Amino acid sequence: MKKDNKILAVAAIIIFISFFSFNFSNITGRVTGYLPDLVGEAMFIDKNTGEEILSAKPGDSVDIKVTVINKGLADAAMEGIITKFELKKDGVKVPERGLKKNIEVTNVLKPGSSFSKRLEQFTSYKDYQFNAPGEYCFDVKVDTGKKIAETDEQNDFLSINCIAVVEEGMKLPKKEAEKAVKSKKEKVLAPTDLNIQLLEYNEKDDKTISRLLLAEETCFLTEINNICSKVVELELNKDYLVRGTTSLRDWKVEFVRIVNQDSSKEVLKKTCLAGVCDLITKDLLSPETKNNQFIAAGKYIISATAKKSK
Repeated sequence: MKKDNKILAVAAIIIFISFFSFNFSNITGRVTGYLPDLVGEAMFIDKNTGEEILSAKPGDSVDIKVTVINKGLADAAMEGIITKFELKKDGVKVPERGLKKNIEVTNVLKPGSSFSKRLEQFTSYKDYQFNAPGEYCFDVKVDTGKKIAETDEQNDFLSINCIAVVEEGMKLPKKEAEKAVKSKKEKVLAPTDLNIQLLEYNEKDDKTISRLLLAEETCFLTEINNICSKVVELELNKDYLVRGTTSLRDWKVEFVRIVNQDSSKEVLKKTCLAGVCDLITKDLLSPETKNNQFIAAGKYIISATAKKSK
């Protein structure tokens, strides 16, 4: 009888630990699988056109835009998450207390999505006026309380998007002049869309191929965010085609892949570095064993990554 009680006690402890571990993982967000990855940026923009400003003169008034992007492969629940924004002049934080702000957003950031706020949306200022020459930069710190488990926990983006403010008729410092030229060139290489598709692939006996579109996602690419992904349901005994496509030739699809959502294990990957990248499951799965001829049924993440052409 005592032996039976001991067995029951041990079983109860195991069940309790398993239950607690499961719930703790859910509470903290540190579960097996893909994680979000939050990055921040800020820039001076023209009040009328909304275009980024590359240089300015003392006395110019500008708007400021702060953006947070989720470049990871999982949702980021932003409620209660603090993003800290500060402006610096020549490496020293500006004295205007109203510009040292904590920004809160309550929505969920899906993979590849972002939110932006203009100056008057998070401060009492309608615009910012440069009162003296110098180098003006931003500090943006995302998730200052480290509440979200991320792929990369280095959430401090310091001295970003700096611009030089110089007197009328004065030349930009060499470093700033080179950056302005580079930025203008990059505007020619416009940000583009990355499209990811899942198609059912069927090669018939007469060598004709049928492709049925099952799922699709399009993501806006920037220098910071270069990935597009979607959760899909795959069935057994079917061949699939996963296609990544960029809308402009200045961007190339680096690779497409299929990842098991539950285990986070990469099932298949195709590297291309081209405008279109096709991963056909039957070409990459091993034909040596019957069980490996098809992907098992279940939920998967299909994703594509792109990079700018040099």
